[in-house]
Amino acid sequence: MIKINVNKNHMKDIRYHRGLTLDDLYLMTGIWQPRLSRIERGIFKPKQEEKEKISEALNSSIVVIFPES
Repeated sequence: MIKINVNKNHMKDIRYHRGLTLDDLYLMTGIWQPRLSRIERGIFKPKQEEKEKISEALNSSIVVIFPES
């Protein structure tokens, strides 16, 4: 089965630029690491609460990280 990224976001680019791992982001947000990975790859669409936690941890706005918001 081919998985298509329909929820393109900039989470990985920003996280990488900030020098953070998914484990770091997990510790900062409390969002389970495998879920963060799936959000980052566009497999899961994050809930608003998750978007807020991620944007706060990455010190960036929600619309920059998740342009479809």
